[in-house]
Amino acid sequence: MNTTAQELNERLDRRASEISALRRLWKSLLSVGCPKDQQFGWWLSSHAFGLLSFAITETAAKERRMLATEGEAMTADHAVRFCSKVALSNTRSMMPRRPSYVENVRSL
Repeated sequence: MNTTAQELNERLDRRASEISALRRLWKSLLSVGCPKDQQFGWWLSSHAFGLLSFAITETAAKERRMLATEGEAMTADHAVRFCSKVALSNTRSMMPRRPSYVENVRSL
């Protein structure tokens, strides 16, 4: 695959823009410290931007529930782990289901 310098720069600019938007969303919704850009980069390498936005929103909802019931906010580590869990579980649920053994045999 031949990638031109311009295409590479555009891809890197798009990634930086996505990371910036996710950081702003995190800071606007959560009271805990924002993860480093490297964490957002790891997430973006495995999950779609929209899914990460959803995961951050769900993490903020969890933090609000914790504040209401336990009186404590999430730690930064807990928030990152929970956000990762939400992203992973929703990525898996969006994957196509493999046919079962019985379905494979019946199709023969």
